Amino acid sequence: MRTRELDIINEVLYNIQPEYCLEWGSGLSTVYFPNQIPSLKTWYALEHHKGWFENVQRMITGEKVNLQLVEPDDPDHFKLTGKYNPKREGLFEDFKTYILTPKNFGHRFDFIFIDGRARKECLKIAFELVSENGVVVVHDANRDDYFTELPSFSSWFRLTDYRNHRKEGGIWIGRKHGRVEEILRTDLHTQLWKQHNLVAKLFFLR
Repeated sequence: MRTRELDIINEVLYNIQPEYCLEWGSGLSTVYFPNQIPSLKTWYALEHHKGWFENVQRMITGEKVNLQLVEPDDPDHFKLTGKYNPKREGLFEDFKTYILTPKNFGHRFDFIFIDGRARKECLKIAFELVSENGVVVVHDANRDDYFTELPSFSSWFRLTDYRNHRKEGGIWIGRKHGRVEEILRTDLHTQLWKQHNLVAKLFFLR
């Protein structure tokens, strides 16, 4: 995750002070973000890969993170090849349990972070589960196909970067109600993003 992306998410978290958070796709975000939220009650994180799940589990400190392993419904998923194979990215039938598991947690979520498999399908469920004043964030938002059937968010904000041709990078922030501008200085971040993006492109930085 780039520094600019990290700054944006930290600002959103600071401004909304969420109590219940949901994350599809665990990682360093699962370790870092929960420690930045004084108001947090539980950070739920779902991971589809057992080996990575075990790595993240060892890094977690504190009791506010609920990390769960939910492996693909398709037993042959990990045999797939091709970095951008649609089935490897995750179709609904291949990741149905992973996508729908948060419905069993008994919460509306103030903050939802989508950074795992089947992101397009997770985004649809996120719209159902986000709280009235909550926020949904999609990482690697350079991929246009994630947003071709976008639920009826009242406001959203997207930044893409020079990695567009590789389908990596970028960030998308959406709200079911209210404006993104109420919880994020979008003009400032747009300006800073352009500056950082130019420098990163010139020096081949990530």
